[in-house]
Amino acid sequence: MFEFVFKKNFWLLDLVASMVFGVVVGYALQLIADSGERLPEQLVLAAVIGGSSYFLAYLLSLPLRGRFRKIPSWVWLGVGGSFLFALGKGVVIFAIKSWDRSLSQTSTEQFVSLLPFMVPSTLFIFILVILPLLPLLIILRVLLYVLRTTFSSAP
Repeated sequence: MFEFVFKKNFWLLDLVASMVFGVVVGYALQLIADSGERLPEQLVLAAVIGGSSYFLAYLLSLPLRGRFRKIPSWVWLGVGGSFLFALGKGVVIFAIKSWDRSLSQTSTEQFVSLLPFMVPSTLFIFILVILPLLPLLIILRVLLYVLRTTFSSAP
C-alpha cells in the first residue's frame, strides 16, 4: 500500500484534484480578502489564478520528470502549484492593487518598496494552501487504493 499511495504517479488524478482545490481556495481566499463583498471580477480572477497555478506546475513538470523520477506527481503538483499560487496571489495581485500611478516612483521602485509586505504574505499563503492540499492528495490515493483492491479481488 505504501508504494501505491506515496510513490506511484497518477498525474491526471493529482492534476484534476489540485486544480479543483486551487479554484475553491482561490475563490474562498478572495471572498475573505474582500470582507464578504462579492466582487465577481476579483473572485473569478482569484479562482483562475488558483486553478491555473496547478496546471502551470504540471506543464513545468513535463520536461523535468525524466531528471527527477523519484519525486511523485502529488509532490510536484502540491508544492509547485502551491508555490505558483502563492506567487500569483501574494505578489502579482498585491502589487497590482498597491501600484499607485500618481506617485513619482517608477513601477520597479514601488514594487521593491512593497517587497517587505509581500514576502511574509506570500509565505503565509503558501503554507495556508499546501497544508490541506498534500493530505487531500494522499487521502485520494488511499481511496483509490481501497477501491482498486476491493473491486479487483471481487469474483
